[in-house]
Amino acid sequence: MNIMFMNFKTLLIGVVTSFLLTAGLFVTSDFVKADSHGEFNFIPRIIVFQGNVFINGKRINEYETDITDGITLIAKSGDIELTTEVGSFTAGRYHIQLGPNLDENSTFEVWLENQVKAEESLFYGADSNGKWSLSVIQDLHFSEMPVATPTPTPIPPTPTPTPVVVQPSFLSGQIVSGSSGENAGAGLKLYAVINDYTSETVEIEDGFFKIVVDPKYDYYVGEDIVFILEGIKALTTHKFLAGEFNKEVNLIFPNIPATPVPPTPTPIPPTPKPSVPEPTRTPVPAVIEKIIVEVTSTPTPTPLAVIEPKEEKVEEQKSEIVVVEEESSGGACGANIDPNAPISSGHIAMLLSPLIFIGFRRIFGRN
Repeated sequence: MNIMFMNFKTLLIGVVTSFLLTAGLFVTSDFVKADSHGEFNFIPRIIVFQGNVFINGKRINEYETDITDGITLIAKSGDIELTTEVGSFTAGRYHIQLGPNLDENSTFEVWLENQVKAEESLFYGADSNGKWSLSVIQDLHFSEMPVATPTPTPIPPTPTPTPVVVQPSFLSGQIVSGSSGENAGAGLKLYAVINDYTSETVEIEDGFFKIVVDPKYDYYVGEDIVFILEGIKALTTHKFLAGEFNKEVNLIFPNIPATPVPPTPTPIPPTPKPSVPEPTRTPVPAVIEKIIVEVTSTPTPTPLAVIEPKEEKVEEQKSEIVVVEEESSGGACGANIDPNAPISSGHIAMLLSPLIFIGFRRIFGRN
């Protein structure tokens, strides 16, 4: 019973599968028919062309060629170029795909190595029955074998010669006008030019010039020196020679510019000096000269003891007193007496000493 049920189930599955496959085929056929009438476009437009390549009736692989990397076949249509290599799949045959994303009904010329054109061309589009073919067999015939494109031999760059430093030339002479014959005036500016070299500018002195032409390198030797005077080109030139000393290079100009007149210098007023205020003077107190007079006090004589008045003793005492007074006062004759100085107590004592002496004598005489 179980076996019969399994066989029935398998049969049912097979019938359903067959029905689905048959329905799928009909649907696909309808889509294709609809596409053939231009209503649908689900199939990409691709055509693979293939065939033999002949050179003068012989297959290309029967020829010897110097093209080592394979012969390139190129299909061209306007700006579009498609390439393939002859013999990449089978010797002497080509395979190339046209499409998708190409304009329909386009014709492609076929070239070998961009040198020889095929007698046939490749057509991208539907055939005469309006059908698109996925693969087309098309042999190609060429009149001759292409040759290898010669590889250009690289030309080494020409080495730039190292310039040689040369000596300058020293030139001098007269500057004359070709129209009037007059010499150039002093103060005019002159310089020399050799191609891209320009000399220093010099000033003319009484119709004569002196200039140093120093372009430094040897490739200026033999070139013309052009002289420019205040923007006017000289009618005569001179060849540059290294290390030349020439005092007879006379230059002729079509006309001589006017001698420049030096401008009158504008007097510049002196710059006023800034006034500096006098500093405030600090009052200096007057110096009062003081005269200090040193007064030497005269010692008061010690009173003598009362003794009997004897003449000899009194005279002895008198002499002692006089000696003492002379020693203490330094002497009246040696004193430096200022007549305008005030009288000191010493002077008074000296004046009163005789009176005192007389007084003592009287007192002692009475006793």
